[in-house]
Parts: sequence; structure tokens; C-alpha cells
Amino acid sequence: DHAYYLAAMCAYVQISTEGLDPGDTRLAIERFSRLIEERPDTSYREEAERRIIIAQTQLAATELRLGLSLQRQKNFEGAIARYRRVVNEFETTAFIEEALYRLVETYLSMGVRSEAELYAKLLGKNYPNGDWYRQAYGLLTGQTAAVEEATFLGSLFSQ
Repeated sequence: DHAYYLAAMCAYVQISTEGLDPGDTRLAIERFSRLIEERPDTSYREEAERRIIIAQTQLAATELRLGLSLQRQKNFEGAIARYRRVVNEFETTAFIEEALYRLVETYLSMGVRSEAELYAKLLGKNYPNGDWYRQAYGLLTGQTAAVEEATFLGSLFSQ
């Protein structure tokens, strides 16, 4: 158990909050996951699970940061790929709401309203009281987000 833990920690301590290379972060996740899979009763389980969450959050933040950079450069396809990765791979992190909003924003920038509405629906369904949803509502309607979300979602679903 201890050897697995030490191997995982070697990768974990190499994680950089500033760098954009996720190699060590992915390696730490892989090693902690392996520890949990191969030694399910290990005394390190709780700590390994906690560190996996931290590492996944770091990866999601990196993806979001890269997506924002690509979006500013008007590389919308690249930005969308980054945001979708957050949505598909890191849905349990705090960055999921912003990633969904950025998808709405980016698709609108590209003039693809149907995709923007799809992600707005997902955002509204899962986070109806969130600030990111209110901002998405404002982008799609050109209005303030004070209108009840049910009205907005109902209008999207009826189309």
C-alpha cells in the first residue's frame, strides 16, 4: 500500500498550478486510482480520493483557462473542444457551470444558436438558480435574467 501511495505522491507533488502541461496531474490521478482499485481496503483510500478530486479540479481549471484563451483568439472550435472536455470529463468539479456557459457564449459567437440553446437548457436544468445560467439567459434573450427560468426553458423546449 505504502509503495503505491508514494508513487502517486511523487506525481502529485509535481503538479503545477501555473503550468499548462497536465502530464503530472493525469499521472497522479492514474496512480491514486490504481491504488484504490488494487488496494480497496487501503488506509490511504480517503486521502487518495481527496487528492483525485483536487487533481481533477486542477485539470478542469486548466482546460477552462485554455478554452478562454482560445475563445479570445476567436479559435472557437478549439475553445469548444476544451469546454466540452470539462463538461464530459470533469462534471463533478466547480467548473462545470462556467464551462456550460462558455459553450453557450462561444456557439452564439459562431452564430450557431441551436447549439447555444442546447447548452443553455442543460445549464438551466442542472443549475436553475446559478449566476452562469442567468448570464446565459441574458445572452440568449438580450434581456435581464429576472424572468423565471421555467418560462425560458419552456420557450426553448417548445421550439
